[in-house]
Amino acid sequence: MRLRSQASLSSFSASRGIGLELVRHLLADEANVVLATCRDPAKAKLLQEVVKPALGRGHIVPLDVDKDESIDACTKEVTKVLEGKGLNYLLNNAGIVVRITHLLHVVC
Repeated sequence: MRLRSQASLSSFSASRGIGLELVRHLLADEANVVLATCRDPAKAKLLQEVVKPALGRGHIVPLDVDKDESIDACTKEVTKVLEGKGLNYLLNNAGIVVRITHLLHVVC
């Protein structure tokens, strides 16, 4: 899937499912540099298998979208990997589960 010459892409929540398949598909084009994020890269065995053959075009970056410190660290790592050139595309496949412990009663 050619998006543009030398495209850099980041896919959130890439350790399985849709995110993993997006990474696999995007790495098939040798012009793409893909930064795949997940909470715990050490546990993302399938993602590691997909990224390993990409020879420096695929990078796994830890990211927990629920923690500000993790977001800051991910931003720094992406900037470092891309040598300040910037990210061309961001594919958000992550979600945050919010539990509602009470309901608000609204009178209109």
